[in-house]
Amino acid sequence: MFCSGGCQVEPYDRAAMLTLLLLSAVGYLTVRRMARERIEEKAAAESLLWEAKERAEVTLHSIGDAVVTTDVSGRVTDINSVAESLMGYSRTEMLGKPLDTVFKIVREGDHARRRIPFNKYCRKAKLSDWPITPYLLPHREKNAP
Repeated sequence: MFCSGGCQVEPYDRAAMLTLLLLSAVGYLTVRRMARERIEEKAAAESLLWEAKERAEVTLHSIGDAVVTTDVSGRVTDINSVAESLMGYSRTEMLGKPLDTVFKIVREGDHARRRIPFNKYCRKAKLSDWPITPYLLPHREKNAP
């Protein structure tokens, strides 16, 4: 067999080229299949995450207690209606704000403002460890109860 430039192609060279072509095609199809599987896995994971988020939001907004959720830096990410009415802020006023700017705690007796030691107490969810008896000072009121 001759190539277009007049050179001769041996039969085993033809077989090698055919094998290379077939391997390339199989490799391409394998990579496409793997990419499609990854896309499907990602879509399934996103769907599960969305469903979990929806369940959490429904739970948050149906709880009869005041609930404020924050990110790891202490910024408000969500609030239910009970917390809105208790704290005197609307949800939109609170979202994205540092917790200690909207959740005002005062000391019993002198009503001195106390900062929330977010890193020390809130992450552990042990408000019972606080060295004071805290009172929530609603946004719209000047004094604690």
